[in-house]
Amino acid sequence: MKQITLAALLFLAACSGNQPAQQTSTDSAKTAESVVPAINAKNIWVDNLNKKKYPLPDSINHKPVSFYLDNPNVAPLAKAFYHGQFRPGNDDSTAQLLSYVTTSDNIVRPFYAWCLDFTILINSGGYGTYTESPALNYALKFPKEFFDFIDEDPSGDRDRRWTEMIAYDELTTYSTKEEEIAKDITTKMNHNCHACSSSIKNRIAKFAEDISNIAKLQD
Repeated sequence: MKQITLAALLFLAACSGNQPAQQTSTDSAKTAESVVPAINAKNIWVDNLNKKKYPLPDSINHKPVSFYLDNPNVAPLAKAFYHGQFRPGNDDSTAQLLSYVTTSDNIVRPFYAWCLDFTILINSGGYGTYTESPALNYALKFPKEFFDFIDEDPSGDRDRRWTEMIAYDELTTYSTKEEEIAKDITTKMNHNCHACSSSIKNRIAKFAEDISNIAKLQD
């Protein structure tokens, strides 16, 4: 009888211990701003400026986030951003962080692409060229990788954010010469798209056209 009572108490204690974790997951899901990509609802990034909550990915480019966080080649500033110890703003540290997206190190570059995308998300496209120029340079320099990164979000929100961001940068760069935008983007992306399929090249042309059209609307 004592053995049965002890077993029952242990069972109740185990059930009680699981309940808070389950509740946290539910609450986090309700506050989620995005669901891209694999999301761990227990890992939440809280914006200290407005207290908004964003779910953090537990994997990036098919690798666990720990792969990047434990990698000595990843800049400490990028790791601090993921851990919520740094918030991008209108400052030199932000410019430095976002410039990493065009690093030649293709092993850690996906993490920097996430940093840029998350900066665009939490700032709703703010901070001028701090986000626009890195986004454009990443697309121009690594077109296939750029499209793969965009396609990780099936909702299309990432595609919209980046297209609008790059369009603003192009409008600033070309001023009244909007007709040059599509041609210039297509030329540069094709130049850096080695051994790309015809479907990728068609997508480059469509992407450049979308940038040009949005830039014209913003003029």
